[in-house]
Amino acid sequence: MPTTTKKLRVLFITYDGLLDPLGQSQVLPYVMAVREICETLHIVSFEKKHNKFSCVSTTTSLSTAKIAWTPLNFTKRYGVIGKLYDAVKMFYCTLLILRKEDVNLVHARSHPPAQIAALLKWIYGVKFIFDFRGLWVDERVEKGGWNLAHALDRFQFRANKFLEKKILSFSDHVVVLTEAVVPEVRRLGSLEQSRFSTIPCCADFDHYKIPTASQISLTRRSLGIAENALVLGYLGSVGGMYRSDRFFKCIEYVSEFYTQSRVLALTPDTGVFNALAKKYLDKSLHANIVVMHADREKVAEYLPVMNILLSFVKEGYARSSMSPTKLAEALACGVPFISSPGVGDVEDILRKVDGGYIIDPDDDSALAWFCQNIPEIIKLGGSHLRLKAEPILGLGLARQKYRQVYRDLAQPELSVSKNNPDG
Repeated sequence: MPTTTKKLRVLFITYDGLLDPLGQSQVLPYVMAVREICETLHIVSFEKKHNKFSCVSTTTSLSTAKIAWTPLNFTKRYGVIGKLYDAVKMFYCTLLILRKEDVNLVHARSHPPAQIAALLKWIYGVKFIFDFRGLWVDERVEKGGWNLAHALDRFQFRANKFLEKKILSFSDHVVVLTEAVVPEVRRLGSLEQSRFSTIPCCADFDHYKIPTASQISLTRRSLGIAENALVLGYLGSVGGMYRSDRFFKCIEYVSEFYTQSRVLALTPDTGVFNALAKKYLDKSLHANIVVMHADREKVAEYLPVMNILLSFVKEGYARSSMSPTKLAEALACGVPFISSPGVGDVEDILRKVDGGYIIDPDDDSALAWFCQNIPEIIKLGGSHLRLKAEPILGLGLARQKYRQVYRDLAQPELSVSKNNPDG
């Protein structure tokens, strides 16, 4: 008897907001990519009240694509109670949508939504994609969110590690960000390789481009940066797992080699970054720092101003699962990348595209080597770097892989009679 592909009626759950920068770059493009495969698609997200992204434009884009969206309020206060309140909201909201729209596939982005999705699968038997993202439970400890010296945090850690294993084994498909973490996730969930897909954090290469030399000069002037200055970049949040102390130590080394060196930091944590600069840098270097809060549009404009982007991360168990979005964005702009060791697949990617180096930020001789080789590192950048990076970090790759995951889950399952193996 011929079989037909199942019509997918999808519920997508994310605790990140669609209006967040992350939602704009790492959620919306992928959801749009799979829409054509789905009969219906409904997103549930948690939005922050003071978000600077335009809700109107996002609503219009989703409406045009015929994607339903239920934004819930993200609870920022009240600690554990606030998170439990969000979990209850998430469950009841998704339960109502699942029943009303006869959902047959739940796609959960990260651990908290996956806990709800697993519960929905247990109750209704729907298919379940666990978009694992990273070793979230361990990251909570390594970033300082949970202190295992405290009984309540220790309980949360153990409970969530137990749930992580159960949910992994219960999922129909698991999406991870790096090849480096696959063996560990397979071990945690006792999963076969066929239930995995590795989809790194990709960048929209149509959004992040390489401007002309005159455009870069104009942007530099608008920032008060000389056209011939060496510009080292910082992109993203501050604190937690990032080694700000060693970043600024590197800046001090560079200033000894290059009197015209500048730092351009694009971060939502401008106040924290400035405070750390004052703490770790000599007062004479403070004027060399340009710090800006930049939305996604401004990041695309200012990132190409950098000669090299630096990213120093604390060592830790969870680093193997990390896929920095900033890596894809930098390479899309033709900007070489310097990273600390042990971060997901970064070393392998940089080797493939010849787009930068791994250096140990705690090794002063490695920082000195970096300073001495800056001219050669800068030569790695440009349009040739962008061309090599797009096939492995471009949005097209992520779209293709997510579509394949959905198509595989839309295939009918083969039912085999116990009395007639050939039937």
